[in-house]
Amino acid sequence: MTAFKRSQAKYVKKSYRTTNWPEYEAGLRDRGSLTVWISEEELKGWGPPERGQRKPGGQQQYSNRAIQTALTVGMVFHLGLRQTEGFLRSLFSLLGLNSRAPDHTTISRRARKLGKVPICPPAGKRPVHILVDSTGLKIHVGTLRKPPKNRDWRKLHITVDALTGEVIACDVTSKSARDASRVPALLKQIDSPLASVRADGAYDKEAVYEAVDNHTDTRSPRVLIPPKKNAQLKPEVAALKERNGNIRSRARLGARQWHSKSGYSRRSLVENTIYRYKTIIGPAMRSRTLQGQRVEARVGCRILEHDGRAGDAPEPTGGLNLNGGWGDLRPDRSRASRQPGGASMGHPTPARNRLDSPADEVFAEHVGSPRSGKQFFPPSCTGQAH
Repeated sequence: MTAFKRSQAKYVKKSYRTTNWPEYEAGLRDRGSLTVWISEEELKGWGPPERGQRKPGGQQQYSNRAIQTALTVGMVFHLGLRQTEGFLRSLFSLLGLNSRAPDHTTISRRARKLGKVPICPPAGKRPVHILVDSTGLKIHVGTLRKPPKNRDWRKLHITVDALTGEVIACDVTSKSARDASRVPALLKQIDSPLASVRADGAYDKEAVYEAVDNHTDTRSPRVLIPPKKNAQLKPEVAALKERNGNIRSRARLGARQWHSKSGYSRRSLVENTIYRYKTIIGPAMRSRTLQGQRVEARVGCRILEHDGRAGDAPEPTGGLNLNGGWGDLRPDRSRASRQPGGASMGHPTPARNRLDSPADEVFAEHVGSPRSGKQFFPPSCTGQAH
């Protein structure tokens, strides 16, 4: 490692040496394994739902669950709609099943009408610590020989549970939508009370603090949003109390110390989730309508939620339970992947999270122990810094 100034220590990336090559190599092989599990209940619900009176016009031949399964398979294996249709037909043929696979035109038409696909099971009454961020995704812009200079794209807004690493809310908007303007819509998707909220400086708006304060009736959640450089104190109202406290503490400690001591640095977990989305699902959207793109984003977040606990007992995920092949084969050398307790990339062993900042007590306020929780993403290899 080259010499660097003391002030540059934060920005220098450490290199790590893999110390568990046998387990890591076995994990790479497991990433190529494919397990297909289809329950009898899913096969019974593959067809259309039973209706009393027949409506005029064409009748549905497949349930919404079947269409969601087809979308999931296509997004996991990066297949087009026609290739997804062929994959499901071959799969049913190999398993000796009489079920039919929906054709590509049916998948394309019905996908836009799926609505709000559930992403993850509700957290119940447990207060959640959420991390909010947004990113850009490419879309189809036509068949021009030269792409337009001001290429259109979509903005994906996601909310992550800081304790489990699961995406619990998401939304897709045009590129002109402000990040802070979508916070109320994201909070409407969360039924649990809030314990804390972390977001970057783009969310330092009064509307964000008001939406967070109105979401929880019992207590005011902790809001960690870095104020602007020349931010001024505002009248002491319930919604802006957290913002004024952040301004005072940041002026007293400095920006870097405030990031570490307040626990704001844990917001990097939502950036890691965005990286996983673009690596596993892809940096571009397949659907060409905004309605279909919102369904596609929710299905993609659902894939991440099941990928984060790959290796668990099989359970219905749209009719198919697919273990392995959901991510890239590059070794994950992030901090959580270097924890002891599991090195298989395909079938990881759950390990405890390391909450090293002084804000661990804030995270553990409603869950008992500051080191309780679930693996944020599958571990790949353990390493030693050098």
